[in-house]
Formats: sequence, C-alpha cells, structure tokens
Amino acid sequence: MIVNAPKSKKETLGVFSDLREQNEEMQTQLQKSIDEIRLPNFHDDDILGDEADASHSSECSNGYLATIQESNVNGGPVSAQLRSLQDEIVNLTNKLKEYENNDQAAEILTLQDEVTCLNKEIVDLRGASNVEEVLTLQDEIQRLNKELATTKVSNGENDRYNAINTSKQFDQMGRLIDAVMEKDIEIRDLKIEIKAMNEKKLEIVTHSSPPMPILPLDDDDDRSVVTRLFGWQNKLPQPQSSGSDDMDYKIMYEQLIIVNESMRTNLENHKKESNLLKFKLKEEKERSAKDLEAFAESLHGVDELRTAAESMSRELKQRDAGVKNYSSGAQASFNASEVLDKLEYANNDMPLSRRNHAETDTWTGIIQTMRSIPGSQDNKKAKKTRERRKKRRGSGNG
Repeated sequence: MIVNAPKSKKETLGVFSDLREQNEEMQTQLQKSIDEIRLPNFHDDDILGDEADASHSSECSNGYLATIQESNVNGGPVSAQLRSLQDEIVNLTNKLKEYENNDQAAEILTLQDEVTCLNKEIVDLRGASNVEEVLTLQDEIQRLNKELATTKVSNGENDRYNAINTSKQFDQMGRLIDAVMEKDIEIRDLKIEIKAMNEKKLEIVTHSSPPMPILPLDDDDDRSVVTRLFGWQNKLPQPQSSGSDDMDYKIMYEQLIIVNESMRTNLENHKKESNLLKFKLKEEKERSAKDLEAFAESLHGVDELRTAAESMSRELKQRDAGVKNYSSGAQASFNASEVLDKLEYANNDMPLSRRNHAETDTWTGIIQTMRSIPGSQDNKKAKKTRERRKKRRGSGNG
C-alpha cells in the first residue's frame, strides 16, 4: 500500500488513523492465519497482548513478522499482507518521528510568542519614556561589554609596549649617566695633571723672557674634548711668537666652554624628559586604576539592574496569568522586597558622574510603583500596620 505524503498536520492525523484501522484488521487476519497454520514453535501468548495495540513499538511487530516469514508462510495472501503491514509500520514510525520534531518546533515558536507578548506588556506598563530608558540601558550594557573586552585587549598590549619602551629609555638614560660620571672622573684627573704640568712649566720659563702663557683651568671644561689637552705641549709657543699662541689658547678655551655648555644643556634636557616620562607613567597607572575601578562599579550596578528587571518580568507574568498559588520554586525565585532592595542598591551604587536627576526620579517612581503592587510583601506590611493603628484607636476611644 502506497500512502501519499500529507501536506498538513490534519491530513497526517487522518492517514495515521486509517493506518491504525488497517493495522488492526491485519492483526485480526494474522491471528486467524496463525490459528489455521498452528506453528509448533509459535505460542499464542507471544502473539496476543501488546500486538493488539496499533501504537506498539515497531521492533516488536517486526519481530513477529520475521518469525512468521521464517515459518514458511511465503507466497500466499498472508505473506503479502504481512509485507504490506510491515511497510505501513515503518511509515508510521517515520511519521511519529516527524511529529515529534514538529512538536518541538511548535514549542519553541510558542515560547518565542510568549516572550514577545511579555515584552509588549512590559512596554505598555512602563510607558513610552520608560521604554526609551530600557532600550538605553540595553545599549549601555552592550557598549560596556564591548568596552570591557576592548580595554582588556588594549591594556594588555599597551602595558607590554609601554614596559618595553620605558625599559629602553631607562637603559639609555642609565648608560648616559654612567658615561657622564666617567667623563667627570676623567676631567678631574686631567685637571690635576694639567695643574702639575703648569707648575713645572712655570719653573722652566721663570728665567725666560717673555713668560709663556699658562693654559687656564675652568670647572666648566667639557669632557668630550679633553683629549685635546694631551697635545697642548706640542703646541706650546716659542718665545719669539707668543702673540699667536695666546690667540690659539684663547680660541681653544672658548670652544671648550661652548661644548661644555652644550653638553650640560643636553644632559639637563634628558633629565627633564626622564622625569616627565616617569611622572606621565605614574599618572597613567593611577588613571587606569581609577577607570577600572569605576568600570567595575558600573558593571556591578548593571548586573543588579538586570537581576531586578528579570524579577519584575517574572512578577508581571504571574500577575497577568492570574496565578496566585504557584509552585514553591517560583515563590523562592521571586520576592518583591528583594527586587526593590536590588533596585535601590543598584541605583545607589552607580557613580554620581553616570547619573542625572531624571534617571533618579525615574527609578524612584518605579520603586514606589512596585511597592504599591497588590499582593507584594511591602503592601501587606503596610496593611497590617494600618489595621494595628485602627485597633489601637478603637481601644483608646472605648
């Protein structure tokens, strides 16, 4: 028997019922055939029972069919009916699997429709202004998550890059300072040597006329050109040409002063740059620490707001459904007081720089609205307090 594929669920159910009826008829004919054949190894208890139900598993039916086929019941009308029945059972099993998949898809669509309806109800309850706030809050959560991920990646790369550059600069400054110290030591040694040589020169030229000029010493002599001092004996003037030698020494002295001042200026600039880099690095670390701390507080407040929004959503769903005595698990998962406390805590925990008066007034209105919801714990407490006050007033008047 060939069954056309149904196009809708109703048609499939109709085909399913027809197949069930045919299956029952086949089972009846099968039972009659078995009674007529009377196979020696085939008992009635194995055939009767669950075989009468059309919804029994295909494995049991296929097993009985295989047993009958092995019992040499081939070539007759019973064998053809058995093969047809087996094909129908296989098709029926496939249809059942398709129905299971369709039922799962239908459940998913039903849940999506419920979520959409719940969002619409929340929008209607809060109003147009609160809708903008909810959307703004969702956008802010997404932006903060992206900013957090970007900050983590950029901070890791910048820290490594800054550490490498800072270490290189510190190494360069250290080498420069070491070179300056070495040059200072060399300059002091050379000054001592020049002073001794000048004293000897004075003793030699004491009796000569005119006296030979002495190389002047200055604390500002530059260390980069001190090597020129080793060759000053070769350039000593002869007694006959003292005027030209005086000019040469004067020019050398002026050049030494200029070079010394230039190197001193460079050293001071490098020191200032090093101090500035250290100060900027310190400020950057402090600013990064403060930003991370403020960002962590903001995320904490956002998490609290999200938790409170989920609790409010559950309460609205329960209230609109008209369910008063719901399960203990639902009661444990929601408490109006906890929602209000979380809202107040999240509102107070947000940094002042990220809030304004409009947002504060909005959250205050939401909290007051939640406290006035019938059936909430805070509303019950308020009623009990009013009843106690009435009783006290009545007893006092009596």
